[in-house]
Amino acid sequence: MLKYLLAVSTALVLTSAGAQAQCASLATATVGPISFVSAVTAATAPNPMALVYNPTRSLYYLFYGGNSSYPVEVFSATGMRLTTVSPLGYDFRGVWWNPTTSQLEGNGYSNASIVAKPLDASGYPVATTITTIFAAGNGLSMQNVGTYDPVNNEMVYYSGGTIKRTSRATNATVASAAVTGLPVATTNLNSNVVLYTGCTGREYGLYDAVNKAVYFVSRATNAYVGTSQLPSSAPGNTDFGVTYANGQLYLFNYTTRTWNGYTVVSGTPTAVAAPAASLPKLELLPNPARGQVQVTGATGPVRLLDLTGRLLREQATNTVSLNGLAAGLYVVQSGTSTARLVVE
Repeated sequence: MLKYLLAVSTALVLTSAGAQAQCASLATATVGPISFVSAVTAATAPNPMALVYNPTRSLYYLFYGGNSSYPVEVFSATGMRLTTVSPLGYDFRGVWWNPTTSQLEGNGYSNASIVAKPLDASGYPVATTITTIFAAGNGLSMQNVGTYDPVNNEMVYYSGGTIKRTSRATNATVASAAVTGLPVATTNLNSNVVLYTGCTGREYGLYDAVNKAVYFVSRATNAYVGTSQLPSSAPGNTDFGVTYANGQLYLFNYTTRTWNGYTVVSGTPTAVAAPAASLPKLELLPNPARGQVQVTGATGPVRLLDLTGRLLREQATNTVSLNGLAAGLYVVQSGTSTARLVVE
């Protein structure tokens, strides 16, 4: 585990930050190749909100909304369920991976706030813990399932035929306008979900729950630019249960409790290799240290681990208390960056 942790800052990592491709709409969507079968029953958590891909760990997270006590499930890249973490600690609607901060982020019910969900050393969400990014949301409705555009550093929302973009840096509104040229009435569309595809000129997608189709929308013009038709057997999800992760559209089958994948565009960027030299470097002062250590270069919560990878402490501030720790070697981690710390 230590070898892995220390190698993170020198190995190549996968990130979709800044990656956008010239994509073509597939007139007919293809099914597969991966499905994710939930072990969480409808009685426990009925409303699936998002399936999110973490490219640095090749993990998928299945989030539910409706109550802060609901769980989140973690899957491998091949669709194997690895663990379930509960309670979630927040009533999420939209959830996304932010490749710049290397963390899970999301918006809450009723525009409650924008938050980050910390991960442990294995890349699994930490139960209960939430870090607030903005104290209030800036969406369009109480049930908005927001998404994230890493190229323009914007959070994106949809409701009632309107797409709204807000700055991830300030939470201020960037633009809000009705989508033009749609081939159907907006009442056909999933009422809360907008998809971000990462494709130039086809950045957004809206799901037609009646005709089982995805309608692509240009960020530049806010106009409809194309359609991908799904099989007639695709779920007709009207409120939630529609998401986009790692270049795939996913629809939730409420009967089988399964996220089924569909390919709706060609040329979609999934994960782009980036040299680790571009990653922020953690610096620890002093090092060796006793009492406390200052961490600079953190891109998210700061974690202190022992040599087995066991999480000892996690906090949002850059000052880490070392009180009560035995003398020896430890690992400090933030995002995908790590540094060795000697405690005296």
